[in-house]
Amino acid sequence: MVNVADGTTANDSYQRHKELARRRQAILSMEGRDIYPLPKCKNPLLRESVSKSFRRFCEVVFTKSFYLEWSNDHLEIIDRIEKSVRYGDLFAIAMPRGSGKTTIGIAAVIWATLCGYRRYVVLIGANHNKASKLLQSIKTIFQTNETLADLFPEVCYPIKRLEGKGNKAIGQTYQGRQTHIQWTGKSITFAGISGICKQSTIEVAGLQGEVRGGQFVSTDGEVIRPDFFILDDPQTDQTASNKNQNEKRLALINGSVLGLAGPDKTITGFALVTVIKPDDMADQLLDHKKFPTWQGKRGKMVYQWPKSELWEKYADLVRESKALGKGYQLATEFYKKNRVEMDSGAVVGWVQRFRKELGELSAIQCAWNHRIEYKEQFWPEFQNEPNEEFSEVEIISQSDLEEKTNGFDRGVIPHEADILTSFIDVQGKLLYWVVTAWRSSDFTGWIVDYGSWPEQPSKYYTLSKASRTLSDKYKGAGLEGRIRAGLFDVIDMLGNRKFTSLAGNILPMKAIGIDAAWGEVTSTIQSVALEHPFTANIMPCFGRGLRAKDKPIAAWGTKPGETKGDNWIVRKNEHGGRHMIIETNYWKSFMHSRLNIAIGDKGSLSLFRPKSRTEHKMIAEHILAENPKNDEANGRKMTIFELKSNKPDNHLGDGVSNCAALASACGAKLQEVRQSARLVERRSPAPRRKTSIKI
Repeated sequence: MVNVADGTTANDSYQRHKELARRRQAILSMEGRDIYPLPKCKNPLLRESVSKSFRRFCEVVFTKSFYLEWSNDHLEIIDRIEKSVRYGDLFAIAMPRGSGKTTIGIAAVIWATLCGYRRYVVLIGANHNKASKLLQSIKTIFQTNETLADLFPEVCYPIKRLEGKGNKAIGQTYQGRQTHIQWTGKSITFAGISGICKQSTIEVAGLQGEVRGGQFVSTDGEVIRPDFFILDDPQTDQTASNKNQNEKRLALINGSVLGLAGPDKTITGFALVTVIKPDDMADQLLDHKKFPTWQGKRGKMVYQWPKSELWEKYADLVRESKALGKGYQLATEFYKKNRVEMDSGAVVGWVQRFRKELGELSAIQCAWNHRIEYKEQFWPEFQNEPNEEFSEVEIISQSDLEEKTNGFDRGVIPHEADILTSFIDVQGKLLYWVVTAWRSSDFTGWIVDYGSWPEQPSKYYTLSKASRTLSDKYKGAGLEGRIRAGLFDVIDMLGNRKFTSLAGNILPMKAIGIDAAWGEVTSTIQSVALEHPFTANIMPCFGRGLRAKDKPIAAWGTKPGETKGDNWIVRKNEHGGRHMIIETNYWKSFMHSRLNIAIGDKGSLSLFRPKSRTEHKMIAEHILAENPKNDEANGRKMTIFELKSNKPDNHLGDGVSNCAALASACGAKLQEVRQSARLVERRSPAPRRKTSIKI
């Protein structure tokens, strides 16, 4: 059909209509993609202020994150980061968990790009996924932070118009010209608008993948290469334990990462790290002597722990309070009453850091709560001091230890016990003694009795404040004379005493060990062992706190007449007698492992029934006077024990662990319960031999 007026056909009209619709849609689409006009900055003076000061930027833009007063550590880090961004530097930061370390790092990236200090930032994580999570956090801030949008609209508004959809970036324009914005899972490239804002980009990389320097051409024609990087926790628990992995990652950081800028170009950046293991990648990077090009800051939650022994009681109350469903209530009440004494000597990294919602009153209380809750993980995550009190040996709490009592009265032995051992710990003022009974078939043990010589009027006392001493009992005698006389009397008491079961069976004392590591007095102790009527049962003992780097007793050679067992060896001495060398770290691990086995299970160790609730307080403190630590060298890992910083008494604890070693020498068997004991020295045990020796 033909239109007579203009000569067009129906099909021509349809095509014209279609073209007009296409043009209208194109105009609408162009209007939708075009971001003109840009909003104006709502506070130019504030913008200028935050652009000049990174601290001011954090306080203004990240008010929801940084609402507490800064610590000195924070201020130092902020200052160092600003200098790194503006002038160039390499800075490694280790801060306690929860200190805002990563948020500060994110803020630094945003500040550096928005203010034009850096044009090409690379986010590097231990792997690509971790780095991507950091990028996602940055994206969220650009999309949701209203203060940022008000101060830097030329950057934030183009992002807002994308509505979180990366495909919209392709067609975005400003007055008809493409902004070349990019919004992907691997990178952000900010809009470039002539005369308003220069392009910059942020991209991600994984340290375990290939880290190579890229480049991009900005809308103003400038070729941009990486000029800033941030390393966020570039190691894992697994890589931190591997020497080769540590070396590999350090080589990547100081090679590929520092080479991102290209040949003969320098790059600036910082690393957010956590020290997981001694001498791991983070630990080395923080050491300016090992890596002079890097500056390091190692922050701690606590720089100096308080000296008060009341914190041990506090820890027990925390566990008790939580068991009753009362949170920290009981412990906080105790702390409130004794706060002056308990706070004495404490130096914390961040005074403002404590949880008011949990009733905490101070930063040191918060630190102790974290220490109790996180256990071994507290030291690397909050102190950047791995292994400070870390061990695979689980340590029983003092309250649980005091209450781990069997049904036997003091001095009564179980009918199934067949080995009775005792140990005398020699001190200048007192002789501490412990008596233990053992079932040789599975090394189940019972602490039968303990005390000191001379006997004290109180059940609880310390060595320094003992009311009756060897000097009091043996007036006029010198040190050697007092110790000699005291040993004769204690051995008489232990050797002649009848330890009887409920059925009336008497178990004779199999072995009496004596701490002989006393310098000039050693010869006196050895002579007592030879001269006393019970000489056949007496064994002078020398404790050796061997470490992972030392040759284990299992690898020691023996001479004719010598006997070697599980981490002990009996040798002849120059006086014609014999002595026993005991690997103390092993036997302390053994003791603690057995204390964690429930009464009734094979291999458990328990205390006699007390007559009062606090009767076992002293021995519990002695047993728990040392902190376990992991020690590693030459492919060996083991637990070692170090006396706590306040130097508490540990003499009865030494007595218990040495009694166990003596029981081993008397025939108690370890092999059947080695796995349940959870001993941590990771090596194949020496071939088992019969070790029942005549003490």
